[in-house]
Amino acid sequence: MDSWFYHRELYVNRLKAFCSEKDIIISSTSGSTVVAHAKVNRAEIDHSEEKGLELAYTVLCLCTAGGGATLRKNDQCSLNDVWKPGRVGLILPGRAAVGYTPKMHSITIAFDINEVPAYEGYKLQMHDLKSVQGQLFDDELVASVMHSLLHDADVNGSFSSFFYHGLSLVIHRLLTLSKAHSRESALSNLHNDPLVSVLNLIDERLDEDLHVNELAASVDMEPITFTRLFKREKGCTPYRYLTTRRMERAKVLLNANVSVTETALAVGYANPAKFASAFRRGAGVPPSEWKKRPDVCEYNA
Repeated sequence: MDSWFYHRELYVNRLKAFCSEKDIIISSTSGSTVVAHAKVNRAEIDHSEEKGLELAYTVLCLCTAGGGATLRKNDQCSLNDVWKPGRVGLILPGRAAVGYTPKMHSITIAFDINEVPAYEGYKLQMHDLKSVQGQLFDDELVASVMHSLLHDADVNGSFSSFFYHGLSLVIHRLLTLSKAHSRESALSNLHNDPLVSVLNLIDERLDEDLHVNELAASVDMEPITFTRLFKREKGCTPYRYLTTRRMERAKVLLNANVSVTETALAVGYANPAKFASAFRRGAGVPPSEWKKRPDVCEYNA
């Protein structure tokens, strides 16, 4: 692998491209750890053509102000959620990604996973983190520790043993939250087995053009048999359920002040007009009117 100094330059340059203001950027001497506190512009992400510039760092990101809808996709995972203050996420090294990120203030810690010490006797491996990279988490402990890590690095101008042990604590905390979320999802849907994986697949790919044949194939069923089973368990057809989930996600995004066009793309509609028609049938008002509702305005404020 090239030196971390080389990767640090690539990472900092990429960070500068997204940021309008950089309050703090601190780097270890080797370049294998970089901490930044910055104001991120709303931007499109398209690193798909940067074959030699795939991310070498694991990146921990905390939203401290602002926020909005975000989408990040590569061949390893898909993140389709909403950033808001206190919410944290993890990006793993490797494949280039496409998508978009909202305007927000953030604390980012880019690091080499090999420098993170063992926690309670267990040394983290990269495969441990794969379940975390497609989710955003709300956790006061993680947010508090990340603020402390930024302060520690800023005051000392370097990275202490406290910093790396705190980083280890944060990552293990995210793993615990991810496992708890998976257990809750499985328990809440046990009675719908074998549709659990189908419902998860639908939620993970609301921004894609899903077909009943593909959903049926994912559980090794014929489309007719699958549709009959799905309707018996959920009370509606797979297509109706998919549309309902898309409209629920669309309301969340519109509530977060995301534009109608961006919301349409985020829930699988390439044509905003068709999305507007579908939304109006479900919500009773066009998406543009939904954004103007008093309760939505209060939420945005």
